Amino acid sequence: SLELINTAKVSNDETRDDITGLQMMRDQLRNLTMDAEQKESELSLMNPIMENEYVRPAQRHAEDLMRRAQEYADLFIPTRQDAGFALRASKAYQDIVDALKSAREAADNASMVADIAYDKIYPEIGDFSMIDQASAVRAKSRELSGIIESKQRTVDDLRQKVVAPEASVEELRDLLTAAAHGDNAISRELQKLSTDFVGEAATEALMAADNASM
Repeated sequence: SLELINTAKVSNDETRDDITGLQMMRDQLRNLTMDAEQKESELSLMNPIMENEYVRPAQRHAEDLMRRAQEYADLFIPTRQDAGFALRASKAYQDIVDALKSAREAADNASMVADIAYDKIYPEIGDFSMIDQASAVRAKSRELSGIIESKQRTVDDLRQKVVAPEASVEELRDLLTAAAHGDNAISRELQKLSTDFVGEAATEALMAADNASM
């Protein structure tokens, strides 16, 4: 219809001027995305929730905006000047406006979080940065690790000192047991020897008495 065609022409006039702006915004968002990726390692020191909540959506919005801008630019290669083209142009224009708003908000949030992360990682002079905090924690961890290793060596030494006397006691117990067994054997031999000697002496005395009575 004539009204739709007029609307399309107005939209075309407005949006042709916006193409340059869209391309500039696309480049800015691409730069923001690159900055966000460069600071990703720095942001990893922060709460991952902040990264997922701000940085990733900004990247997705930037990619979506670039895709929409390309689709919108393709519409200006007209194949037919009809009502369908006018509707597509009007809808595409509104989609771009909505995408720009979302992308700008996401970019602002990502930029804010990146600035916060950068300030925390590289603060002004006199502030205690996250890197300094990590270094301090690492140093404290190494200090505690050294103390623990020292304590472990002390415990091992004490264990050796305790085990050695236990071994000596076991050896002494074995020697005493062996000696006791030896004493018992000797006692049995002496008792047997004494019994045999007394028996032989008694026999000899009886034989001597018998001889004397004859």
